[in-house]
Amino acid sequence: MKVILEFNLPEDTDEHNLALNGWKYCRVIRDLDNELRNRLKWDIGDYDYSTCERIRQLISDMCIEEGIDIV
Repeated sequence: MKVILEFNLPEDTDEHNLALNGWKYCRVIRDLDNELRNRLKWDIGDYDYSTCERIRQLISDMCIEEGIDIV
């Protein structure tokens, strides 16, 4: 299956950039989640444990709500 996306540039520049860079946004979210996970697992830094847990849960909930798989 092939998918072809068409954009009317320059009007659709923002949408075009989002389509091209979506994987980068996913990587940032995944890296942030992994950073929080490591801080929880290894007790790294001066971050509050319960705050890190809440942020990780919020990231997970928001991704599920939007149908995004960051694995």
